[in-house]
Amino acid sequence: MLAASTALTVSSVVHAQLYEYRDESGRRVFVDRLYKVPLEYRDQLIERKRSVQTPEQQLETARLQQVAELETAVRRLDQLLERVSSPISFSNNQIVVPVQVSRGNRSRDLNLLLDTGANRTVFHRHTLTDLAVQEREVGAARTASGEAIPLYQASLDKLQIGPFEISPAQVQMLDFSGSSPHQGLLGMDLLSQVKYELDLEAQELHWAPEQVAQLRLERDKLLNQIESLRSQQQPEPERAPSATSADDIAQ
Repeated sequence: MLAASTALTVSSVVHAQLYEYRDESGRRVFVDRLYKVPLEYRDQLIERKRSVQTPEQQLETARLQQVAELETAVRRLDQLLERVSSPISFSNNQIVVPVQVSRGNRSRDLNLLLDTGANRTVFHRHTLTDLAVQEREVGAARTASGEAIPLYQASLDKLQIGPFEISPAQVQMLDFSGSSPHQGLLGMDLLSQVKYELDLEAQELHWAPEQVAQLRLERDKLLNQIESLRSQQQPEPERAPSATSADDIAQ
């Protein structure tokens, strides 16, 4: 009776099914129950026979699965960090920040010079022309040479800086001729509405410093767990000596 029970158990393991699918990140996932497969992935299922594993192999499989899950969690944290950080560049030792402006179904990605000494955000007028903004002249601005040039005001449906959306956004424009690595100034009228922190080493602007610090802490913990699990990798079994080696030993 015991032998029959054992045979039945072994048989059930040999003929059990494994289900394979690829998740949104392209990672291959194996599960042993159909209900564990999310509905959106069931149309791509591949059924596989599950082979019998030794206890050591089972531990190694579990370790690799845990590493894969932790790596997926790290990638998700990286995506969150990207959302609350903006890459920065430099122009004449000044910081240039990417922004996105929108009106109707049109949008543009622009670069603005971060200027904490400017009270207002000002765009080069020609960069907003294709958004068909409604503008009006509101005064004049003076150039470095003292020349007075017209100053215009326009309303945008949305101005996005990192994860923050300012909607609607009142901005000013002035005519600009010549070449420039940026398309205007990012002034305190918008900067005062958001929290930010410069990371010059990483060349990034963090728009939610406290959240960035927390995400980085969680990421470091996960990376430490991954490193610890990888250090537990089972050594490869020693290969049996070849026939020639065995003969040499016998001699």
